[in-house]
Amino acid sequence: MTDLSKTDAREEIGRLKKGMPSVWRGLYVWPNPETQRNCEEFSDRLKGRKYGILPVRGQTGAGKTRLVTMLKEDLREHKMAVSHIVLRDAEDMRRVGITTFLPQTLIKVFAFMEEGQELNVLRALEEEDYRRKFRKVFDNDQLYNGLFYHGSRHLTVVFDCLTSDDPGLRKGARDWLNGYQPSTDDEAGKDRLKAMRAKGLETTAKSVKVVTTDETLFFLRDLAEAWGYSPYLTSVDEIEKAAELPPKMGKTFLSGIRDLINLLYATEHDIPEQEGLFVLVSISDQYLTYGGIAEDVPAVEVAGRERFGKPRTDLRDVPRLWTVLNGIRSWADVNIKDKKTIVRIGDRVRDLYVRANGDGAVEAVDVAKLVDKQYPLWPELLPRTYIPYFIQQFERAAEK
Repeated sequence: MTDLSKTDAREEIGRLKKGMPSVWRGLYVWPNPETQRNCEEFSDRLKGRKYGILPVRGQTGAGKTRLVTMLKEDLREHKMAVSHIVLRDAEDMRRVGITTFLPQTLIKVFAFMEEGQELNVLRALEEEDYRRKFRKVFDNDQLYNGLFYHGSRHLTVVFDCLTSDDPGLRKGARDWLNGYQPSTDDEAGKDRLKAMRAKGLETTAKSVKVVTTDETLFFLRDLAEAWGYSPYLTSVDEIEKAAELPPKMGKTFLSGIRDLINLLYATEHDIPEQEGLFVLVSISDQYLTYGGIAEDVPAVEVAGRERFGKPRTDLRDVPRLWTVLNGIRSWADVNIKDKKTIVRIGDRVRDLYVRANGDGAVEAVDVAKLVDKQYPLWPELLPRTYIPYFIQQFERAAEK
């Protein structure tokens, strides 16, 4: 607790009272030894610049987002690249366009970790100093040709333009990334697109739709490495948001997720191509259960469906993804199986509360008794449910 100031402790308590994920590493308790082992092996492979994938599962409120965020934050001191996507709302996917959502979002959140800071690349390229620094890659014929001919023709031209001294090319590149198609009376926009086409960009601004997920991943990995940042970690949180999409759109999106996962499940001869690429995905147990993942699939019903409601897009609507997910045996399962673990979390929350408020009366609260009292009502040991309850009880103890 000594690494947390009183002010920070109060802010953390405020977040926890609202049911928000903790940002303090010291509060985290591993849900089980197997998950800890899988996560540590994944981190070790990443630090060794190999390749890997870590699928995370758990009930809603069990701590999937907390684990994904913590793993990313633990890597802040490493000079590497990340794209962290949180699927908060299906409407975001509809607005961007399902076909291009993953490639475009991977680029928009593309960032570098350095000296404990996370630097968004697109925002950094708005500043002249960073453009000059990153321009060196595109002025190197060997590196440029490697990206252009063996990576992504489209994205090489776009990032070449993003690092250009010409503001028109920079504007054209950002328009292209947003899928903007110049209207017939937008002469300036058409001129910018024409200038990009002269550099090798194919067809129109709508060519953003032909850039695939795997093409984007490999390009960003190679670009980051050329700029001195390696490896490249992609994380996609809350895949279950696909359940809110209409069937046709949901199938397209889930097919992209399948491609993302399948990149790291390949044969031995593909390993050199995979090196330096890491993928972290999370999905709720409710969505997995509805689709019968990792369980026997009854002919009519799947136990647990009633807790989730019928999704508009079922995982089984995309058989290739269903097969990949059903074959995974090394999940990072965040579900808490025993009361002792939730009690340990409660003890740490109590210590955090005392740090924030300096109230000695709270130190005497027996967290184990609190859990025993509520367990008949809340047999699913969800941190999102228990933590606000603990804080409520600590506040009552402080008032006495």
